Formats: sequence, structure tokens, C-alpha cells
Amino acid sequence: MCTLSKIKNKFTVFLKACFTIKNTITMKLTLKILSSLLLLLMITTRGQTQLQLVKDIQPGDVDGLDGSSLPFLELNNDIYFKAWNKVGTYDNDALWRTDGTANGTVFISDEHAMGGFGDFRFLARLNDHIFYNFRQQNAPYLNWVWRVSQNPDAITPLVSDSTIEYGNPSIGHSAVYHNKLYLTLTDKISGGELWVSDGTSAGTALFKDILPGKNSSSVRNFMEFNDLLFFIAFDSTSTALWRTDGTLVGTVLVKRTDLLSDATIFPPLDSVLLFSARTSLSGTGNVGNELWRSDGTAAGTFVLKDILPGTNGSTPSSGMRFGDQLLFVANDGITGQELWITDGTSAGTQLVKDIFPGSTGSSIRFKGVMNGQAFFTAHDGIHSEDFFGINEMWVTDGTTAGTTLLKDIIPGKKAAVSSSANRFAVFQNYAFFTSGTVTENNRELWITDGTEAGTQLFLDIFPGDEDSNPGNFYVKDDKLYFEARSPNFGRELWVYDLGTLKTTAYQALTGIQVFPTITSNGILQVQSDDPALTTVQMKVFDRMGKMMWTNDTQSLPAEIQAQLWPTGTYFLQLTDPKTGRFVTKVIVIETP
Repeated sequence: MCTLSKIKNKFTVFLKACFTIKNTITMKLTLKILSSLLLLLMITTRGQTQLQLVKDIQPGDVDGLDGSSLPFLELNNDIYFKAWNKVGTYDNDALWRTDGTANGTVFISDEHAMGGFGDFRFLARLNDHIFYNFRQQNAPYLNWVWRVSQNPDAITPLVSDSTIEYGNPSIGHSAVYHNKLYLTLTDKISGGELWVSDGTSAGTALFKDILPGKNSSSVRNFMEFNDLLFFIAFDSTSTALWRTDGTLVGTVLVKRTDLLSDATIFPPLDSVLLFSARTSLSGTGNVGNELWRSDGTAAGTFVLKDILPGTNGSTPSSGMRFGDQLLFVANDGITGQELWITDGTSAGTQLVKDIFPGSTGSSIRFKGVMNGQAFFTAHDGIHSEDFFGINEMWVTDGTTAGTTLLKDIIPGKKAAVSSSANRFAVFQNYAFFTSGTVTENNRELWITDGTEAGTQLFLDIFPGDEDSNPGNFYVKDDKLYFEARSPNFGRELWVYDLGTLKTTAYQALTGIQVFPTITSNGILQVQSDDPALTTVQMKVFDRMGKMMWTNDTQSLPAEIQAQLWPTGTYFLQLTDPKTGRFVTKVIVIETP
């Protein structure tokens, strides 16, 4: 009986005859039957690399994803995301979902994907449904909120009343509270006002007309605190802080203030809600845009600290919760927009560090928190110069001494790290982020443990001078999902298995060179710059993660002859057999 294991064993012997394992690895696959046996071996060995292309949504080098900041959203163990769906000669925003496999990555068919155009925003998840806003081109109502159901996939409008002109909610302008969806919708009678929904069309209705008539109260910036839902709204007198307990009677103005159009409600602390506001109304004082605190009552709502006295104010912005404190950005009139911290008291509200000395400001953008450190991008005038929001990565423990540059990834004033919040994710004791490697335009996936030495290039997905610019990081089931550009595939959905990081400290294998990484003649050189690194283990995987070939020990330097490899993208994993450190190189074989 010819079993698969016997075929594998015989084929392994045959492979050894075809590979010269000295200083040259010769891959001469000359027969079609050999290619067929190799495919069989790929299927039966079940070896997988940690990096895999989930699915080539738009075949070829056409982008399947557009690199937008729209975050992924999980529902019933599937990840939902926005991708392109080609209809005729048009590319349209459409909703997709994935279970992490190619077969389980599917376009959710719906009528409004036909002729739609790019205004697609996830709103919330409620009662086994996802709700999102989508601008529909060829429909009686331009902006509608849609409900996604599973088993089977179905997409229906949340409301289809002819009085609804449009709904234009977005993240931050909608919230799930007490198992109901609160959002802003606009109708022909009440304007843009506060609506509520239980997730059904019948259970969706105007909740409160804060500004009576066709004018809009512009409800926005929802934040739950102390079992109450706070938001900002305009009632014909001023834009101020409101709250609701889910009842009409309990939906009230907290305190009369004058909030600016870009007013911010920050992530709350345990005992206090923080927001930015000013008081220029008659009888309410004359304080510029400053940091306020509230316990939900009028008496307990007041200016926490007048950081910049006068009518201009310090303009607090960009808050991030940090333990039992809040990090935020403010301008005291001397240092410019810099890093501040508060514990919810006036005495505990103070400047952390003037990163860019003087009045310029350091363009801080918060990324996330890990192991007692807050990560953010900034520039100090020495290590970067705010190149379109791209700077270097900094860390802080909330003290002046503990606020430092994490690593000068690109020495000098060249910027490196993307400031986008969706290009940062934490897993166990590691954080992943997008950074330039040689120039600010050569952006790839990096990893850090919060130290300079532990901040390293993790994956060079698009080798050479190009960049993969990975984004939309999402950690699920010990795997990192993200979108990135790569040779031959455009911008698509990828996944990396992080399981080994749970038990093994990551340290990249450095000092090893593979060149060229894009070749048409099929000859690759592998060299070591480290005298102690004389041998490596090599594994070659295809783009779907199946192992094509492995070699336990290979002396360096080495040459890989891959003239007869099919054109495409491959992953070459190189491991130091002494330390277990490894690195993955992306190899592209082009048509001669």
C-alpha cells in the first residue's frame, strides 16, 4: 500500500538528490511530475510559517484594501472590515468578513455595494448585529445606517422611513448604552437630533429634540461614566455638556458652558469625567478653552485647572487613560502643545515634559499603553521634524525623568513612526507598530518590549526600497491581523501567528543578509555579518503559509539557485540553531 508517508519519505530522498547542500543549495525542478509531487508534499507536511496572506481579495497587484483608518470590528468570532468589491468597471466600498482563512474570507453580498462611494464607517456592535453608516449613490436617501446579521449573512437598513433625509453618525457620535444604540439621525421635521434604537426598525425612533425645529443640536462625543451617558449638544444658547440615564426625563443639561466645535470629552477616570470647555457666556466667567471636570452634577462641574489664564486657554486635547491618571496635550503659553498629566485634581494636573524646548510644541500623538509605559509619537527638533504627522516613538511613565525617546530609528531629523492609532497593537509584553526603516517612506512592521534594545524591525514584508505600510492592527486568538502592501499582491489582509511570543522572548536574528530579495534570474545570496553566525536553519514557505522546503543546517555563506521556482512571493525563514533567534525574509521571483 502506498501511503502518503511513504510518498513523503521517497520524495524527501529524491529532493536530497536534487539539492546540493554545501555552500550552494541547488533547486533544479526540471520535470512537471516533480512539481506535482512537491505540491503533494506541501499539502501533507502541514508545516506553516507564522506569516500568511489571508486572501488576495483583488487578484494580482491591485489593492484589495484601501489603507483607511476604519478599524476592524469583531462579531461572533469573525472580523469585519472594509475592502474593495469590483462591480463591472467600478471599485466600491463593501463589507467583508473573515475567520482567518482564505475560504472563510468572504464578501457580504448586498445591494447597496452597487454604485456606493467612500463614506463607510462602523458604528457599534449590539445584540449579535453590527451597525454601520454607508453613503449610497443611487438611492433616495444618501446616508443610511445599516444592520448586519449572520447565519445567513444579511444587510438591511435600520430605518427606511421616507421622512429620514439622511443619517450621518460616526465613531464617537454613536454609543451603545444600556443595551441600546444612541446616535444622531436627521429627519425633515426635527433636524439632526438624538435617536435611540434597540437594533430593530420598529425600535428605532427620535429620542429627544434638544433644539426644537428643523435646526440641529449636533449631538456628538458620547462617553459613559458612572452609569450615565454624557454627550455634547447645542440647545440654541450654547454648546454644552449633557447627560442621559436612558429616560426622556433624565436627559438634561449638566451645566451651561460654551464648548468649542472641537471640544473633547476625555476617557473618564474612576471618580471624575474630564472634558475641554470655555466660559465666555454672560454670568459664567471668562475662562479660555481649559480642562474641566464633572461628577455629573452642576455643582460638581467646574474648571479643573486654568493652565493658560486669559481668554485663549490651553486647548487641552488628545487624552489617553494611563492607569488612574489621564495623559493629555495642552499649551501653557510657554512650552507650546506638550505632554501633561492629571489625576483629576488641580494639584495633580501638571506638565510632564517640554519635549521640544520653547514654544513650538512637539506634535504628540498617543498610541497605547503597555507594562506601565505610555507610547506616543513626538518630535524634539533633534530626532525628527514632524514629517506629515510621522515622528519618532517616545515612552513615558508619567514622570519627567521617565519620558524618553524610545529609539532613534532613523538617525537625525528624519521621521520614522506613523502616528495613526490603528498602526499600534499590544500582545503580551510586546507592542507592534509601523515605522520607517531607512527613510520615512520605507515603512514596515516593528516590535518593541519598551526598551531601546528591544525595539527592532519585525517583518520586512515589501523588501527593497518599497514599503508595505502595514496598518489596522487587530489582535485575536494569539494572532495579529493587519493590512499591508506586498510584491505581486497590492494591499491585502495578512495574519501573523504570535503564539511563540507567549513562551519565548523575541529577539530578531540580525547580521544576516539575503540579496537580491527581488530577482528574475533566481540566484539568491545568503551571507552573515556576524563571525559567530556560521550556520542557519532554512525554511521556505509559499504565500499561503505552506512549507515548501526545509534544511536543518546550512553553512554560510550560501547560494540559493531558484531559477525554476514558479514566479511569485516566498518567505525564507532563517534561524540560528544555537539561540533560536530567527528572521523572515520576503523573496520575490519575477518572470525573466
